[in-house]
Amino acid sequence: MKKIIFTLTLFISTIGITNAQFDIANFYGGGDIGFSRPVGEISEFLAGGLTFSGSIGYSIDEKISVGIEYSSTLAAGIDTSGNSGFLGLNVYGLEQYLATGQYRFLEGKFTPFVGLGLGVARTQEPSFVDANGMEVQSSRIGFGGKAEVGIALGGLMLKYAFALNGRTPEDTFFNINTSDLAVNYHRFTGGYIYNF
Repeated sequence: MKKIIFTLTLFISTIGITNAQFDIANFYGGGDIGFSRPVGEISEFLAGGLTFSGSIGYSIDEKISVGIEYSSTLAAGIDTSGNSGFLGLNVYGLEQYLATGQYRFLEGKFTPFVGLGLGVARTQEPSFVDANGMEVQSSRIGFGGKAEVGIALGGLMLKYAFALNGRTPEDTFFNINTSDLAVNYHRFTGGYIYNF
């Protein structure tokens, strides 16, 4: 995480130094929180959960902005192998690191918008302690993406996104039935963007 923050800071600093036409008032930052619901084969083993994200970016003009986003989803995993503890549930971690673009249809405080994000995703199954007392866990990195629609009122936003989070690990320990499944989910969130 420190490497990511350092890289982002270096990137923004470099832009500011090398190109004087960038206006600090066009930079923004914000975040959102909400609920996710998996779809497809993985939905048999993965229930909905909490999702949140943070983003920073730059508004090119009144309608177009670009940026980067980190999002994380904590989804309840249903264990059919008897390896988990409380009620057979544990938490899968779904993370995305995306380059994003957004288009606002209107100028002003109230506007509908659409967005797209492409990048890297990581799917991490819950950890558990095996019969030998060793903690085991598996994760997989792959393609990440999202398409979103929403409405904005000033800095407040309501969004729906369909997210692609790669695939589950091929070597699973928590639930062997979830090996190499596509991880796709709906995200319903509300949040705030602050323009500098």
